[in-house]
Amino acid sequence: MPDAPQLQWLPVGELDPPMRPMRSDPADRLGGLGNSITEHGQLSPIVVRPKTGGRYEIVCGHRRWLAHQAAGKELILALIIEVTDEAAVKLAAIENRHRRRIDDLDLCRHMKMLREDFGYPEKEIAKVVAMSVASVSERLSIRKLPESILSGYGADEDHPFRFRHLIALAKLCPGKMEELGRLADKIKRCKLTKEETGQLVKFIRSEQYAKLPDKVRDLLFASPHMTAKHAERLVDPTEGLSEEAQQAVGYFTEADRVRIAQEACEERLSVTEMCARIEQLLARRAQLTAIGGSAGRGNDTEALRRRAAQQRREPTSRVLGLAMGVLEALKRLIGSFDELKELFHQPDGAPADVQKDLRDCLRTLLTELDALDGMAAAPGDIHESATVPEQEGEPETHRKEEKQHDSAE
Repeated sequence: MPDAPQLQWLPVGELDPPMRPMRSDPADRLGGLGNSITEHGQLSPIVVRPKTGGRYEIVCGHRRWLAHQAAGKELILALIIEVTDEAAVKLAAIENRHRRRIDDLDLCRHMKMLREDFGYPEKEIAKVVAMSVASVSERLSIRKLPESILSGYGADEDHPFRFRHLIALAKLCPGKMEELGRLADKIKRCKLTKEETGQLVKFIRSEQYAKLPDKVRDLLFASPHMTAKHAERLVDPTEGLSEEAQQAVGYFTEADRVRIAQEACEERLSVTEMCARIEQLLARRAQLTAIGGSAGRGNDTEALRRRAAQQRREPTSRVLGLAMGVLEALKRLIGSFDELKELFHQPDGAPADVQKDLRDCLRTLLTELDALDGMAAAPGDIHESATVPEQEGEPETHRKEEKQHDSAE
């Protein structure tokens, strides 16, 4: 049967730190505790257990022992008890849990010892420290973080990470260690709040993150002005877009995303301002694809042929229609000049699908001009140039049907 606890004054030099010493406190905090001990004396004893060779191991009261050393004290009041390693860890965890200036990492360390060294399930640990199972699970996950990140935890300006930062970062372990390091660096440089860190971690763990172009990812970690909300809207810009702009979402290329992201960082655009810029871009892109009646990707040859036949039946209306079509096409091309310049001055040139649409639009415009020129040369005739050129391999029956229809009229 273990001996009854004894209260004694022990030499400070005969005591050893706990099995797993706590993180060292800043000198000013230990100095303040030392001043209090010098002025008011030791208000409560520390708890120790005997070791071989006449020495003692601290169970509870590590900070007070360090403060006695800092204050130059030779003796310290201690309660001597005989406990197992398991009981010693439990007592240390309980003391840390209820201490006013609790160090969360010390508590996490004691929880980890109970889990790994003594096989305690999370539910039992929660009972020991009087916390919820979810809180225990969060704190156990923190111990997965690299020491380079854990060493940055603290409550002063010299330590960039708060406890909620660590809880959020731990969710990236172990699958996204590269992103973990880059995000930790951004927290240090940009002084991200706990909420901003949590949003970034949530986005990095989502499927949307994999769709983000590499250059935009670099900006996400490097720029203080690129947030998780910016990144989400660059991946999926459809929310809040006008109907016209939504029709051109398929034309929102990787190069567009990179350029918009760069502008958002350089000009410090808010999410709303960036979305407005995307709206403008896609609206102009929709206008380009609509020139010449090709709202989709490619020519609707049959529709153009039917329009040409109708115009041949009504020469006056045809001239006016062609003229209006030419003017409208020119108006849209001139209005979209800035957009065309931006597309063709990108490092990789204009995207292939946009180049194709532009060629189709210009081909339609030239057809309209040809037809208008033919009508001016022979106002009363049905000029052959008004017909839309047959595509290679297209059956001749279309020409014959149109000629028969004209003869009947």
